[in-house]
Amino acid sequence: MKNKTSVLATITIIIVVLAAVGGISWYIISNKQASSPPTTSKNLFTNPNGKYSFECPSVWQVAINQYNTNNSLFGPGATSASGTGGVEIFNQQTSIDNFLNGIAANFIDKKDITIDGVSGTYTRYKGTPISGVQAVLLKNGKIYNIYINSEKREDIELFDQIISTFKFLD
Repeated sequence: MKNKTSVLATITIIIVVLAAVGGISWYIISNKQASSPPTTSKNLFTNPNGKYSFECPSVWQVAINQYNTNNSLFGPGATSASGTGGVEIFNQQTSIDNFLNGIAANFIDKKDITIDGVSGTYTRYKGTPISGVQAVLLKNGKIYNIYINSEKREDIELFDQIISTFKFLD
């Protein structure tokens, strides 16, 4: 009788241990899947007046600026009148440094970049009241200032996706 009791106890312990291991495994796997960053789909945006395009994350809106149709605005809830970031074109420019010197901000982490074959500068800026990140390109005497007025890591990651897909149409 003792033998049957110890065998039943051993089987019960094995079943309890296997159930616990299974439950813990399921919990770990389901939490890993829940914490994985979602894949962000993108929408191709083209500004025919400014002669550029880029892929905008679908979680953001993008619009042509109502005040200057060469420019665009993007970000959460962006409209043709406002956005967290955008693309601005400035004509008759001679250098990126001259352009940046005309902006009232402190620039940090400046680095050289190339976007669609055009050289530029990528920098973080600290301004009052706005800080953020920008990519500044000089092509054919025009400055293309692509910026995001945000220091949030998520916004900067989405901004970096935009500049990685930025293309000139001419």
